[in-house]
Amino acid sequence: PGKLCLKNISKLNSLMGDPAKELKIIHLAGTNGKGSVSFKIAKTLECSGYTTGLFVSPHISSFRERIQINGKLITEDEVVEHLTKVNALCEENEIPATFFERVTATAFSHFKHSKAEVVVLEAGLGGRLDATNIITPILSIITSIGLDHTKILGETIEAIANEKAGIIKPGVPVIVGKSCPFDQLKRIASSKNSRAIRPEDVEANPYPNPYTMNPDELDYDTENSYTASSSLAYLKTRNILPKINDECILSGVKIRPPCRFEILSVNSGSKKIKVVLDVAHNPIAIEKLVKMLKRKFPGKNFRFMIGMSRDKDIKKILRTVGNEINNSPRGGLHFAR
Repeated sequence: PGKLCLKNISKLNSLMGDPAKELKIIHLAGTNGKGSVSFKIAKTLECSGYTTGLFVSPHISSFRERIQINGKLITEDEVVEHLTKVNALCEENEIPATFFERVTATAFSHFKHSKAEVVVLEAGLGGRLDATNIITPILSIITSIGLDHTKILGETIEAIANEKAGIIKPGVPVIVGKSCPFDQLKRIASSKNSRAIRPEDVEANPYPNPYTMNPDELDYDTENSYTASSSLAYLKTRNILPKINDECILSGVKIRPPCRFEILSVNSGSKKIKVVLDVAHNPIAIEKLVKMLKRKFPGKNFRFMIGMSRDKDIKKILRTVGNEINNSPRGGLHFAR
């Protein structure tokens, strides 16, 4: 991959007629939870009657998942149509755009062509120099901060928070999730004449505050739902997106994207076994996953099948998983390559 910068995507977007400028965008960054929060917000906006674009990454099984309108994946023909134009502009103007930059440009083009009223845009990596960060959104959201992609974003929470905070724009409010260094992000927001807002400080949120619960009973989906509902309530009460309604908020944030503690019942010989699919890929997410497994399936043995990129903190992840296997007489660990 090329070095992170905004030069390529900015030039490419300009040559395309600046479609990004014409879109009303909610921009999200964060170590964990940003994909789920994006999905929940998009579903609520669809329910509320908005033509809603959704851009997420990476995909689970099909590239087309990355670019959606009202839950409908971009078609193969549409990918060819938009990406061909993007690639041609890169070749003609000698723009050494990366895969992600080209996909981001494709998404902007598709959303403009589809007349999306609102776009929920998930940053790919970090925030400050991410290809999505050439826009001025109606709202920014930082879901969580943790140690991941440390070779690129920095070795400390403070350094990573600075990178994620790059999506904060002058005068644009930012919702800051519970698992973030709020004081640091508040200082950065203030320096840009922006306002950092905790989810619990948003008025008229129909979703109950989960932080009044026992922390041991709090799961990451509830936390993501609360961040999403708070963001939506803010947009509604400030009359930024006035068609949002409480019924759609409550139904929309209940929906989980694929592979977020997705439980399947699978035939195994003469019996059915439970299989849980989850995209947890860093130590914090793995710890939350293990806690959730133990709460949902008390007293059960677990067998883990794990596939990870080589840049992940695999040793720490293995320690967490290994401790659980040691407590499971019939537990096991398998690595997928």
